[in-house]
Amino acid sequence: MSKILDNKKLRVLIIVLAGLLISWLLIFRLALPSMWNFLLVDETPRFSDVIIVLSGDTGRAEYGIELYKSGYAKNILFAGGAAQSMKRQAMSAGIEEDRILLDRKSGTTYENARNCAAIMQAREVKSAIVVTSGYHTKRASIIFAQFFARSDLTICAVPTPGDWWKDGNMAKAVILEYLKLAWHFLFER
Repeated sequence: MSKILDNKKLRVLIIVLAGLLISWLLIFRLALPSMWNFLLVDETPRFSDVIIVLSGDTGRAEYGIELYKSGYAKNILFAGGAAQSMKRQAMSAGIEEDRILLDRKSGTTYENARNCAAIMQAREVKSAIVVTSGYHTKRASIIFAQFFARSDLTICAVPTPGDWWKDGNMAKAVILEYLKLAWHFLFER
């Protein structure tokens, strides 16, 4: 009788372990990477009139400066609340002040797109590379497309480590981005 009981316990243990393994595979190999991949728009940079760097996470200014120094544009436009500090960073990296444009008035991605489009129109600029964090690229591409319908637009994501869910701040940012994407579709269009 105890041998039958031990076999039942062993089968239950095997089933539980198999269930945990399948759950782990579904979550960490399918669900979490898919959440990221849905948000990611990362196009190959190509020569444009201006590089637009959106305020936000660290790494955005550095990547925009890197693209500028690689010759992808003749001007760089920093947009959002950190525009002035990103300008200082660009100047300390050797970018001439007359090549730097600023949009200091915008506080949201929608305002970034609207204000940057106005700046580009005033300067008769036709093409741009938009630099932002990977999780932000989907929403940025949707919003910028509304304002840049007649412009050539390229969206470039700041390189991000693969296992984003292991970084608490990045995990929060991804979840929040889904909420912001829903907000955009419900209220900003």
